[in-house]
Amino acid sequence: MIPAKALQCLITADELQTKKIKLNGELLELTGEGELPLIMEKEIQAGELQLPPHSNMFLSFQQMEDQIN
Repeated sequence: MIPAKALQCLITADELQTKKIKLNGELLELTGEGELPLIMEKEIQAGELQLPPHSNMFLSFQQMEDQIN
C-alpha cells in the first residue's frame, strides 16, 4: 500500500538474463553521444500497487519530505 502520492522509477525486464531494461515502460538506452538518458519519474497516486515480475521500484514521497524539513 502506497500511503501518499509519489514519484516512481520502475525498472523492469522481460526476462532475468537480458541486456535490455525499461524505465517506467520505456526502453533505457544510452544517447547517441554515449550519455545516460534523462531519468523521468512517473507520478503515481496513493493506494495498492503490484510489482511486475523482474522489477525494482524506487519511490520518492514529496509530502513526507516536506514534513521532515
